[in-house]
Amino acid sequence: MAHRKSDHGRGRWRLTRQVAAIRDRSADITALRGSVMLDLATWRFWRCRPDLHRRLFVRDVHGGTLVYRRQVWQDKAQFPDRSLAEDAVFLDQAVRRGARLQPVDADGIFVYVRHGTNAWKIACGRTGGAAAWESVPEPDLQPEARAFYAARSAAAPQPSATPLVSCVMPTFDRRAFVPQAVRYFLRQDYPAKELIIVDDGPEPVGDLLPADHRIVYHRLEARSVLGAKRNLACDLARGPIIVHWDDDDWASPNRVSVQVAALTGGDADVCGTASLLYYDPASSSAWRFAWPGGLRPWAAGPSLCFAKDLWARSPFPEVAIGEDTRFVFSPAVRRVADVSGAACVVGIIHRRNTAPKSVRGVHWSPRPVREAEGLLGDDLAFYRRLVQPAPSETITL
Repeated sequence: MAHRKSDHGRGRWRLTRQVAAIRDRSADITALRGSVMLDLATWRFWRCRPDLHRRLFVRDVHGGTLVYRRQVWQDKAQFPDRSLAEDAVFLDQAVRRGARLQPVDADGIFVYVRHGTNAWKIACGRTGGAAAWESVPEPDLQPEARAFYAARSAAAPQPSATPLVSCVMPTFDRRAFVPQAVRYFLRQDYPAKELIIVDDGPEPVGDLLPADHRIVYHRLEARSVLGAKRNLACDLARGPIIVHWDDDDWASPNRVSVQVAALTGGDADVCGTASLLYYDPASSSAWRFAWPGGLRPWAAGPSLCFAKDLWARSPFPEVAIGEDTRFVFSPAVRRVADVSGAACVVGIIHRRNTAPKSVRGVHWSPRPVREAEGLLGDDLAFYRRLVQPAPSETITL
């Protein structure tokens, strides 16, 4: 059973996160704690400090966000016949009679909306004293939710002209690479971004991820081909622009900014690099793959950036290898913006590349290793560690 208030904002992952503890039987009830509150009249966002939160909310959680087993309602507690705080009474009674409550952090999945017709009257910034509140920046709301509430607030500012960018990262059995790929995402100088991770590896990587509402982790229980995972990640993406975020490649801190500017500043369908530098840490060598001029436009899969609308018209073929090239070569793609000169992506060669790299091919040429290592900078240490195992262990790339 899940409570859904008609007037509050909810993120798409709210039920997934709350049901998890009930499914694994570590809790009988879950509820959200510590949400941001939106004062709709002033379009200001607030968070009450912990002491006031505990005074306002029974068991320090929001009663309107309860999720619980039906047996809790049947065996431990019933709702009183009243119109205010009935959920608080139910929760307190259930816990007193042995139901296990697990609070869940509300950040990124719930906004408590305060408006003129709330059944429960509190004043953001004033109830309990001004010192009991802190004003916080506007959180990342789903575009459709923000538009709904903004239409009902004369004080709501116009949305930023900066579009949300969804970086999509399918991954399989790459635990050694995943934390570094996340660091590359977090250090991007582009402000409006999210990272969608779709994982079907034998060992889940969710435990490697920081608690950041901009990072969405989707675990698949069955193995899937890469094209299907890319399609799922694009479907989950909230942003109108999608950027490929391969888990094993290097990205400069300005990569997203460079590619969004190139995509939106012209009439291109896809942005990427047609000449991609590769680095092999095992052999300390560098290579460049260059797409010949005169052929149909192309961009390397790890560097792709495109509109979600384009993907919706022409999804990735659900194949294990080559889905990116077939996507670029689809009839929907007519113009490709080449950002090779920005050097914002470096491919990493290792023994577990999804598509093996045959550097002896006609489009490959050797490059001075300092060309790649100079771009990697401080990140070079990470790749060197991967090929320098401790004496007691062996790491195979």
